Amino acid sequence: MTRWGVISEILLMSHIDFRRHFDISSEILLLNSGTQSLTPRRVRESQLHHAAEYERNPTRGLLAAWGMLWKIQKELGQFFGASPGDLFLRPNVSAAMNAFVLGFRGFSKGDEIAIGALEYGAVAALCRHRAEKDGLTVKVLSHAWRREELAQTSPAEFARRLVEQTSSRTKMLVLSHVLTGTGLVLPITEIARETRPRGIALVVDGAHAPGALDLDFRTLGDVDFYGANLHKWMMGPKGTGFGWLPSRRRQDLWPQFAGWTTYEVPEHFREFGEGDQFAASMLMVGCVDFSPFAAISDTLKFWREFGAPVIQQRQRELANLVESEVARKTGWRCVSPAQDSKWRGPLVTFELPDKLERKGYGVMAELLEQN
Repeated sequence: MTRWGVISEILLMSHIDFRRHFDISSEILLLNSGTQSLTPRRVRESQLHHAAEYERNPTRGLLAAWGMLWKIQKELGQFFGASPGDLFLRPNVSAAMNAFVLGFRGFSKGDEIAIGALEYGAVAALCRHRAEKDGLTVKVLSHAWRREELAQTSPAEFARRLVEQTSSRTKMLVLSHVLTGTGLVLPITEIARETRPRGIALVVDGAHAPGALDLDFRTLGDVDFYGANLHKWMMGPKGTGFGWLPSRRRQDLWPQFAGWTTYEVPEHFREFGEGDQFAASMLMVGCVDFSPFAAISDTLKFWREFGAPVIQQRQRELANLVESEVARKTGWRCVSPAQDSKWRGPLVTFELPDKLERKGYGVMAELLEQN
């Protein structure tokens, strides 16, 4: 195995001006932002500052956290085109997806949850968990088309062919915005236009969307639930993510955690939500470390300073470079959508030789040992 190894994701860095904003080891070639990316130095310093300020007076720090979290939700809402009350903060996309799949009120016994054939394993397990709990079934839909076919397929056709596989018993469709397995960007706007008239709740796992795609919730009105991470392509603090749902879906979501803000909101929580009871009911309450969320503001400042088009263009350049170089060095075939295709996301995936494929995740363990 060469130093390139098995590549499925690429870290955003630049030969222009970005590198000086990160602590980068010259001994390590980082090719994975799909799990967690490097975070700009200023964002990490902001997180440490907030943690230190909290430590000076933890009582005051905890009571001040609720107003800070609401401020962050406002900033996120402005950045992603969403009402702050339609957002809720979570430590990762898995927590947001659990809130949606486990909290959905619209199931009856015998109903069906549909998932894509290449759905992320943890989310597929989540759907199975809800199904086993409440007497539902899980149906797997096929969308594993080859990159050559995608060039001849419109987003509307893709959506129609996918959703036509559902049935009258399907009450929820769970899909990734960007598939972890291949980097395929699903046309969720077109899919939502197919699911909403059918009464199917579309739940989107947007783990790889923030930072990599132009995510604007004002354009996703037919999507029902959306979870996202900020510590991947957005390069935000480790342990930050969020969920979003349009106001029309609030009555369909049962909060999975209860506490001080579930019913009548005590006075010292009033700085959060500005009287929005649903937003308060989705608040993370309790004694946890909120410093990663406080540093989200500095993440957004970083993106506003450099501009999403510049950062995303650098992502594409690096993805294309890795695809070309790995193919040249190894002969492996890329199974991600073609370069400059509307279907292509930030991840790059290769078809491994049979002897490596049989090792499964053992390949990653070997690579870590070698490097």
